[in-house]
Amino acid sequence: MNDQEDEELRKLRLKKMEQLKHRIQNPQQESAKGIVELNSSNFYEVISKANLSIVDLWADWCMPCKMMAPIFEKLANSPEYSNKILFCSLNADLNQQILIKFGVMGIPTFLIFSKGNLIDKVIGAVGEPALKNVLNNILKKFQSK
Repeated sequence: MNDQEDEELRKLRLKKMEQLKHRIQNPQQESAKGIVELNSSNFYEVISKANLSIVDLWADWCMPCKMMAPIFEKLANSPEYSNKILFCSLNADLNQQILIKFGVMGIPTFLIFSKGNLIDKVIGAVGEPALKNVLNNILKKFQSK
């Protein structure tokens, strides 16, 4: 390696570190995908404030999680749900205490909350129609109150 390559690597490392630092310091920021990234330090605060929220529990190595990710993103950005339900994401590998608390045994799992209270759970890569059905039923139930 020459000095120019070393300098380029140093710049890349610095950029990545700044991005990571920003994500850690601003965990509640909504991602570009319209989904709030949760972790163990902001989880309860965020779900308690939202009238309705859905949390996608996922992991990088999970193929069914990767299959559901674009569906979850599509629903998060859909006018049908975006102003009614807060869509959140939680890395299961980095937040195992939360999985234990809610009895999650496998991923993907979608936890649905109303003001911090767990009201439903969807387990597995159920596909868009099934997830929409659950969300529609919850919206009907909570809009009638």
